[in-house]
Amino acid sequence: MTIEVSQHGLMLEGKLLPLWSGTLHYWRLERSKWTKILDRVQDLGFEVVETYIPWSAHELTKGKFDFGQQKPTRDLPAFLELVQERQLKLLVRPGPHINAEITYFGYPRRVLELPECLSRSVDGDPVWMPVPPKMWPAPSYAAEAFYAEVGLWYDAVGAVLQPRLHPQGPIIAIQADNEFSNFFRTSPYDHDYHPDAITLYHRFLEQKYSSLDTLNALYGSSFASFTEVPPARECTAKEKSDLPYYLDWVEFREYYMQNALERLAGMLRQRGITGIPVFHNYPSGFDLPPNNYTRLEQIVDFQGPDMYPQRISYPALKSLAQFAAGLSRFPCIPEFSSGCWIWNPPVTLEDQKFTTPAMLMHGIKGINFYMLVERERWYGSPIARDGRARPGYTEFFKSFNATVKKLRLNELNKVAPALLLSNRDYERLQNATTLMDPVPLLMPDLLNPEEHCREDTFGFEDCIQMDAFLMDRALFWGLDGAKITFNSGNTEQPLEALQPYQLVLLPTFGFLAAPIQNKLVAYAQAGGTLVIGPRLPELTERMQPCTVLKDALGQGVKVAADLPVQEHSVGQGRVIWIQALLPRASRKNRPPATTELLHRIAELAGISRDYTADDPDLDTVLHQDQKTRVLFVANPTDHPKVALVKLRGAEALTDAESGERWEGRGEVEVPMPAYTVRILEVTHAG
Repeated sequence: MTIEVSQHGLMLEGKLLPLWSGTLHYWRLERSKWTKILDRVQDLGFEVVETYIPWSAHELTKGKFDFGQQKPTRDLPAFLELVQERQLKLLVRPGPHINAEITYFGYPRRVLELPECLSRSVDGDPVWMPVPPKMWPAPSYAAEAFYAEVGLWYDAVGAVLQPRLHPQGPIIAIQADNEFSNFFRTSPYDHDYHPDAITLYHRFLEQKYSSLDTLNALYGSSFASFTEVPPARECTAKEKSDLPYYLDWVEFREYYMQNALERLAGMLRQRGITGIPVFHNYPSGFDLPPNNYTRLEQIVDFQGPDMYPQRISYPALKSLAQFAAGLSRFPCIPEFSSGCWIWNPPVTLEDQKFTTPAMLMHGIKGINFYMLVERERWYGSPIARDGRARPGYTEFFKSFNATVKKLRLNELNKVAPALLLSNRDYERLQNATTLMDPVPLLMPDLLNPEEHCREDTFGFEDCIQMDAFLMDRALFWGLDGAKITFNSGNTEQPLEALQPYQLVLLPTFGFLAAPIQNKLVAYAQAGGTLVIGPRLPELTERMQPCTVLKDALGQGVKVAADLPVQEHSVGQGRVIWIQALLPRASRKNRPPATTELLHRIAELAGISRDYTADDPDLDTVLHQDQKTRVLFVANPTDHPKVALVKLRGAEALTDAESGERWEGRGEVEVPMPAYTVRILEVTHAG
């Protein structure tokens, strides 16, 4: 590949290109205004722009396309040449799904009128998308007929794009499709039951089990062929032995997404789109089924979640950034709010000023601002459709780009000694047992499992689908209260991804896959500190006996006086077993006992407490390399505070934006206005 992906951006012929970019939609703008608009983009300090390329805007009839021959705003070749002339780089997103608040999400209407192309509900009916301004049926991403139609579009647009790839042209990356999530319908028994999807399900089972005898023994069935296995249509499980069938169905829905993305990325490459990265983006809840971020990362070159946060959404923003930082080879946000669509709650400039540095603070190293240039069904962009720059927005983006360039913020490494893992099998169980099915566009990932899952225990000691979430939140807010900077990940990550962390935490219950148990033991044996609990798993996800983790524990030593917690030496490291479900926790309710426990665990793991703030509402995160140290301090509340920051001796903190400077020995007070993130360069005092 001509362009390589690094943790800090894209490498073009060995030179790092930071990926701070912004979106404009050429076909929605007057052709005569393109030059002025690109001038304004460069005035704001951007070197990279991004655009969708909508199938529906360019197709005239099946197999016939307009790239400027009939309508000037569709002149994609001219737009690409203009971007090249301005010495800008370009990210392109040709769909087929693009959303972009356009009718039918970029699919031509004629394709959505073909029954053989449509996704099917559990009852065999089309699956409707009730989105403004007009409802439409969702296509099936398993249907061969659908891919034949997409192939016609990729043939046409690929012929335009291929000669203009870097280094001959401005295109440095291409996105395959958009926001994989089964069209935001994430319930497992909703869709897709298209015949081609059922064929794909049977292929998945055969690849997973190879032997029909193995599947029959696990399911307690007597199928004569993999094709006889019916797709799950509702969860009727009563015992733990019933669960593998439903967990496999949820895993298949992940496989469905992986197959679709791999196929679309391959179709682009087959049309000569090579030498540049293929990327993808996801909506909120990006690492919950049916998405599997770790496996999808093996298909595309980089990926990231989209987010349109208000400043009051700080906990969700922080959590999402921590996941991206913990899971991605290049943690980026392909769509980050610069304004918002018209039927969403307002995202203001004041929101932007707080949320943008907050994303960087928690580990994001690249952002595409969506939309940098306004268009219909959108508001609040820094550049108007006629090329005018909006006051306030202009100053913010100029300052942002100057700061990230001056401090090389994308090149610094977030100092995160801890990793909080989620368990993919427990998340599949949550998805399999949801009661929100089917509810169009009401995504279970917007609710917690207590609000949408069955309460059955299936013969376990705990209601795992609910209690795993409660334990995860208790650990999340315990780490937060103890001022331990952390990233988030999941159990499908390899051992190599765990090893850089001094501390790894994972809620564990009655079952845990054997490879995961082995990986966790290996992490501890190599010197890591592993926190598990409340149960020691004795079964695999197939409900077969496995006590690898339990057998690795020797005699325990009590850790906390008021909580049942034991430390077990394992190889060169240790396992901390929390033997009970921790108390409920939230941003406004951090139980002191849990915070103190995490303080104690941090000490055992050798985690430093430098550069923390004393106020429980304030966050700090250090980023550094061999040359530079930058401390982010956030006040996510609606009232001003003073941060008492711990230092390493006599040091100074200088605000990168205002130039204010504070010096101290051991600690220093920094005033924090409401909803503020300060970016502070750390230097020696004097």
